[in-house]
Amino acid sequence: MGDEETPLQSGLGFTNDWDKGSDFIERSALETQRGQTPRRRPVHLAAPQAAPLIFGTEPVWRNGALVGYPRSAGFGHTVGCGIGMGYLHSDNGVSAEWLSKEDFEIEIAGERHAAMATLRPLFDEKLTRVKGKWLKTEDLIHPELRPAMSKA
Repeated sequence: MGDEETPLQSGLGFTNDWDKGSDFIERSALETQRGQTPRRRPVHLAAPQAAPLIFGTEPVWRNGALVGYPRSAGFGHTVGCGIGMGYLHSDNGVSAEWLSKEDFEIEIAGERHAAMATLRPLFDEKLTRVKGKWLKTEDLIHPELRPAMSKA
């Protein structure tokens, strides 16, 4: 999160004490955003079929329109493909439904590669390992990435 994002856009709205008796900085601006789908939001990105590595700052396209860039990226050895995190934007809001409806591409070295974008983590979404439950690695990988992992 940087100085251009609000806690609500970053998924950190729970850190604001809305019931606090006194004001906090920019409370009035945040109140207008509460309950709305953020137009800009951090998402997990993966390029299961891309051979080149994702380094970060590559353009992310949704149906031919530029929607954002990964801020951090690399190769996910556990999932077997290039992964990253970045902010995507849409005038209508970035929601799980918006992410699932259309096709995404990541432009790597001038070439576009099929990609997926999700609000869910790409690995161990239910934090089972943190809770001491050691399931098989294959069972912890995001369902859309399992075929890519089996090819790696």
